[in-house]
Amino acid sequence: MSKRKKRQQQPRKKKEWGIPEKYQHPVLIVLLILLFAVFFHEAWFQGKVFIAADNIASQSYTPYREAVIEQGEQPLWMPYLFSGMPGFASLFVNADRWYDFTREGFVLIMWTFRGFFGGNDVFRVVFYHLILALALYSLIHYKVRNAYIAFFAAASFSFGTGIIIWIMAAHNIKALSFAIFPLMLLFAEIMKERIKLWHIVVLTIGIHIGFTAHHIQMFYYAYLGTGIYFAFFIIRNLIKKVSVWNYIRTGLVIAGCSVAAFLMSSDRYLSTWEYNQYSQRGAPPVTAVDREKPAQAGLDYDYATGWSFSPQEITTFFVPSFYGFGNHWYEGPLTNYERVRVNTYFGQMPFTEQPMYMGIVLLSLAFVGAIMYRKDPFIQYLLILSAISLLISFGRNFPVLYDLFYHYMPLFNSFRVPSMILILFHTSVAICAAYGLAGMYEKIKQSGSRSLPVWLRRTLVSVGVIFVLSIIARGTFEQSYIGLIESSGRPVPPQLFSWIYERMINDLSFNFGLLVVLFGLITYAYRSSPQFVVIVGAVTILSITDLWRISYRPMHYQPAEAWEQVYRATDAVQYVKNDDSVFRIARLQQGRPVGDNQMAYYLLQDIHGYHPAKIRVYQDMLDEVGIHNAFVWNLLNVKYVITDQPRSEPYFEEVFRGEQIVYENTERQPRAWFVDTTEVRRGIDILRTMREGAFDPSVTAYINEPLSATISAPDENSQVQITDYGIHTITADVSASGTHFLVFSEVYYPPGWRAFLNGEEIDIIQTNHFQRGMVIPEGEHELQMLFESRMYERGKIITLFANIIILGLGFGLVLVVLYYRNKPKRSDG
Repeated sequence: MSKRKKRQQQPRKKKEWGIPEKYQHPVLIVLLILLFAVFFHEAWFQGKVFIAADNIASQSYTPYREAVIEQGEQPLWMPYLFSGMPGFASLFVNADRWYDFTREGFVLIMWTFRGFFGGNDVFRVVFYHLILALALYSLIHYKVRNAYIAFFAAASFSFGTGIIIWIMAAHNIKALSFAIFPLMLLFAEIMKERIKLWHIVVLTIGIHIGFTAHHIQMFYYAYLGTGIYFAFFIIRNLIKKVSVWNYIRTGLVIAGCSVAAFLMSSDRYLSTWEYNQYSQRGAPPVTAVDREKPAQAGLDYDYATGWSFSPQEITTFFVPSFYGFGNHWYEGPLTNYERVRVNTYFGQMPFTEQPMYMGIVLLSLAFVGAIMYRKDPFIQYLLILSAISLLISFGRNFPVLYDLFYHYMPLFNSFRVPSMILILFHTSVAICAAYGLAGMYEKIKQSGSRSLPVWLRRTLVSVGVIFVLSIIARGTFEQSYIGLIESSGRPVPPQLFSWIYERMINDLSFNFGLLVVLFGLITYAYRSSPQFVVIVGAVTILSITDLWRISYRPMHYQPAEAWEQVYRATDAVQYVKNDDSVFRIARLQQGRPVGDNQMAYYLLQDIHGYHPAKIRVYQDMLDEVGIHNAFVWNLLNVKYVITDQPRSEPYFEEVFRGEQIVYENTERQPRAWFVDTTEVRRGIDILRTMREGAFDPSVTAYINEPLSATISAPDENSQVQITDYGIHTITADVSASGTHFLVFSEVYYPPGWRAFLNGEEIDIIQTNHFQRGMVIPEGEHELQMLFESRMYERGKIITLFANIIILGLGFGLVLVVLYYRNKPKRSDG
C-alpha cells in the first residue's frame, strides 16, 4: 500500500473556524465595547444624555466642589443640604484625592475612554460596566477555558435589564463597586493552587479601584458572596476529610489584599466610618428610648425592606412584563396617540423602573448547566449562592432568612432595597449558563450516533406547545390577568389594562418562540455538528436580541441642552440669590417639601434635600416633627419660603411673585441667639414639644445634661454678630452681660465641629436635640467654629503611603520580569 493511499484513509481533522487564539481576548473585548457603543449609539453620535433624579442630585454639588477646591480646601462639610452635613464622609462628594495615585491613573484611563466617545458622560458609566463585564469574562474564561463562551456570558450579563438600567437611572458606581466580586472569585480559584506575589499586587489594586467607587452595599454583597464561597468549600472539605489549608490560606490572602486596598482608600473610609456612628444608618433613632428592648443601630425595618422582591415576581425572570414591567413608552387612545412614558408596574414594591430580567436564553442555559454539572463543587456553590441571595431579596416577604441577616449580620441593617442582592443571583446565572453552553457542546462532540437526548426532545416539544398556545389562545387568560392588576390596588389606569395584557402575552410568545429557536439550534448541532464558533455566535445573537428588545424599553434620552433647563434658576431663585446675608430656605411644591439637591447648585442653604444617610439627630427631627413644620422653619433660620402656591400664614410676607412665589418668614430665629434659660429633657420629649410648638425657642433651650455653670438671662447689651460665614469656619463677635447660653442654628455633629472662644476651645453642647449650644462667659469675645476631620487627615497620610508601597511592589515586579526576559542565556561552553 502506498504512502499516499495510507494518507487518504486517515480521517481529516475538521478545521475549526474562528479568531486565532492569541488574538481572541483583544478582539472579543473590542466586540464587547462595540456592543455597548451600538446600544448607546444615540449618546455617542447625537450627544444625548440621561437626566435621572440621581444624576441631578449628584451633579448639583459641582459648583460647591469647585468653589471649595478653588479655595485650596477639601469638600468636607456641605452646608447646602439638610441645614448642613458631612460631604466627603457621607460619600456625597469626592475630594481632590491627588495622593491616591492608583485611582488617578485609573481615572486617566476612564477619561481617555470617555473622550473617544465624544466626552459624553454616559460612556464614563459604560466604562465602569465594561470593567465589571471583563472581570466576569476573566472568571468564566478561567473556569470553562473558552473565550467565546466567556464572551457570550459576560455580554448577556451586561445587558440584563437589572444591570443596564444602572446607566439609564444614574446608579453610576454600582458596576465598578461590584466588579470586585468576580475578581475575588477569579483569584480565589487561581490562588488555591499557588500564590504568587503578582497575584497579591494585582488583586489589591483591583479591589482598591472597586473601593474608589464607594457603593458600600455593593461591596457588602461582593464580600458576602465571597464569604459563602469559602464557607462552602471549607465545610465541604471537612465533610470529605480533605485538607482545607489551601482555602484558609487563600481566604487570608484575599482578606489581606482587602485590608491593603482599604488602606489605599483609608481617607475615604475612615471618614465614613467616623460619620456612620452619627448617621441614620449607624446610630439608633431617638424613639429607641421608648422601647423595652435595647436600641439597635441601623435603618428602620420598614424603611430597609421597602423594596422587597416578592416570590410571585419570579415570573418576570421568564416574562419580563408579567407585572406590568415599569417605565416604558405608550402610544394609544389614552393619550390621543401621543408617545408618552408610563409606569405600569403593579407588583409589591413601591415602584420600579424595570424587572430583573436576565434573559430567557441565559436563564435556560443556566438551568441546563446546573443540571449537567450538579456534581461540580463550583456549580454547587453557585446554586447555594443563588438560593441565599434570592431568599434574602424577598425581604419582609420571607422574613425567616432576611430577619436573621438584619438582626445578626454586622452592618446588614444599614442597607435598604433587599432586591438589590439579586445581583448575586444574576451573576450565578451567567456563570451557570456558560457551563451549560460548554457542557452541551462537549456532549455534541461526543455524540457519535447523532441521536437526540430524551430531555432535548421533550424540552423542544414543551416550549413549542407553549409557544403555539400563546398565539392561538392569547385572549383566554385576559380577564384573569386583568383581575390580578385590579387586586394589586396599584394606581394603574383601567384604560391600560388590555394594553398591559397585550404586552405581557407578546413577551410570553416571543420568549417561548426564542426558546424554540434555541433548542432547535441545539437539535441541529446534535444532528450535524457545525463549527463551534457558529453555535456560540448564534446563541449569543439570540441572547443579545432578547435582552436588547427588553432593555431598550426604559431608555429615556434627552438632548444635552436639557441640563441647562434642569439647572436654570427661576426668577424666584434669582431674587433669593440677591440676598447676601446668612439664611436658609424652604421649598414647597403643591404644599409639600421638595426633596432634591438643586438649591446646592445655586449655593443656597436648603433645610431639605436628598441623601440616603443623613445625620441621625436631623433625621430624628424629620421623622418626629417633619420638615414642613413652621416651628422648625423658625428654629432653622428659614428666611425665605419658595412655593408654587399662595400661603395664608400671617407671619409670611410676600416679597416676590413670578414663576414662583417667595415669602419672607418674619418670625424666624436668627442664626445665633441667647436664651434666658435651659432645661434638661430627653431627645424624644424635645421633639414632641417641638412638634406641638409648645415652647418659645427665643427664651428656652433644651439640653440633654445639666450645665455646670449658672446661666443668666441676656439684656440689651448682649449681642451676637456673625462676621464671617464660610464652609468650614464660622466667626462671630459675641457680647455677654453675664454668663449666657448661646444657641447656634447649626446641626450638631461632634466629630467635626470645634468651638473656640478667644482662641480657647470650649464645649459644643447638644441643644434642641439637633442644634448646637455654648456657654459664653461675661465680656466681649470672638467666637470661632471650625470643621476639622482628624480621621480624614490621618487617612490621607495612610492612603499616600499605602499607594507608594503597593505601586512600588508592582513596579518592582515589572522590572524583575523585564530583567529576566532580556537577560542573555548562559552558554554551555
